[in-house]
Amino acid sequence: MNINSKKSLIIIIITALLGGISYFTFIPNETPHSFEQIKTLADQGDADAQYNLGSIYYFGKGITKNYQIAFEWYKKAAEQGHAQAQENLGSMYYRKGTTENDQKAIKWFTKAAEQGDVEAQIMLGLIYDQGFITKKNVRKAFKWYKKVVEQGRGSRWTFLRVGYMYYHGEGTTKNYKKAFKWFKKSARLGDGESNFYLANMYYNGKGTTKNYKKAYTHFLICNYLKYKQENVYEFINQLEKEISPKAITEAQDEAEKMIQGFKKTDD
Repeated sequence: MNINSKKSLIIIIITALLGGISYFTFIPNETPHSFEQIKTLADQGDADAQYNLGSIYYFGKGITKNYQIAFEWYKKAAEQGHAQAQENLGSMYYRKGTTENDQKAIKWFTKAAEQGDVEAQIMLGLIYDQGFITKKNVRKAFKWYKKVVEQGRGSRWTFLRVGYMYYHGEGTTKNYKKAFKWFKKSARLGDGESNFYLANMYYNGKGTTKNYKKAYTHFLICNYLKYKQENVYEFINQLEKEISPKAITEAQDEAEKMIQGFKKTDD
């Protein structure tokens, strides 16, 4: 896979993580001002106006689209510490609108991420996790993924990834209890892999108290999600010999309730 294909893959992944909203959201902040008023404020050094002006030129909103001018205004706002402008500037260096420069892209993504910009944090997590445009660094990847989920802005994938890294000690100290916590959040959003981890952790008492009924519930969910069905069937058959008919019925009801929750989330 060439570098451009890898970059495109990151964009696709981030789009999916943000629930189908395009990652490169160069949408101007809400403003009652006319173009002339925004331009005047931008010339006076107002960072929000500079960001908005950059977005207007980037999208060609009521004016001829011009990436070079958009870049110049984003850069002015970014240099004043405007997080969205920093993120957008990084994305332009990364892919579109100016000469590609991966190191400058990382520099501006980092500045935005340090201010709490979630999209920039996810971007850095993926860049360091995959080693696409810089040396792979799982510690840095974990750092940025963790910031995302701790803000409550994670997706099922970022929750899964943080859980996975805690479980395997990848980029952080191995911690089954913390892995369990993040797998559980991802599992509630309908992730098959997280449900499989949870089922096994309940089954083996790893990171949580051993509980065959809950293990059975999550294996049923894995089966519904068509995740590792051959392995899942074996566990289901074994657990049906270990737990009571009443526990089986309760676990089936709980699994159905969780599945209905996934469907509501997807609607």
